[in-house]
Amino acid sequence: MIPEFSVVVPSCKQPNHLLKCLDALSRQKLPHYQFEIIVVDDANDRATEATVRNFTQVFGIEARYLSQPKRMGLAAARNRGWQAARGRIVAFTDDDCQPQPAWLTSAYTCFKRGAQVVSGQLRIPLVNRPTPYEHAPLFTESTDFTAANCFCLRSAIDRAGGF
Repeated sequence: MIPEFSVVVPSCKQPNHLLKCLDALSRQKLPHYQFEIIVVDDANDRATEATVRNFTQVFGIEARYLSQPKRMGLAAARNRGWQAARGRIVAFTDDDCQPQPAWLTSAYTCFKRGAQVVSGQLRIPLVNRPTPYEHAPLFTESTDFTAANCFCLRSAIDRAGGF
């Protein structure tokens, strides 16, 4: 069965955060057969791969692991993820995010009404230490990470040419 959603999760050497994210995704109100999870590992990290494999075995939720051959950043990881997506709607979150249980069902309502792209609020605590993706001081001063809570029709991303 083709899932309605493909959830793309870029990851970079944060298996503990990723596990919390995957756990949050397992608690979605949307039935599990209606979404797949695609983890794109931008660090080719064995611990990240093991986390995805163990999650799939324990929770029985479809999660695919894709390793980037070399580190290319968030945009490239997101592009690789949506290009591998089977769902009509692609949902983007990050490995250090924990989507609320109604995350997918809330967005689905918007798409039923004709939306092509949906973005929502993202609440994150600011941390003192930068994550592997924080390449500039701007990231530690801001909490505006729109692409970590973004949904797009796959066809709309394709028309836009990706990230």
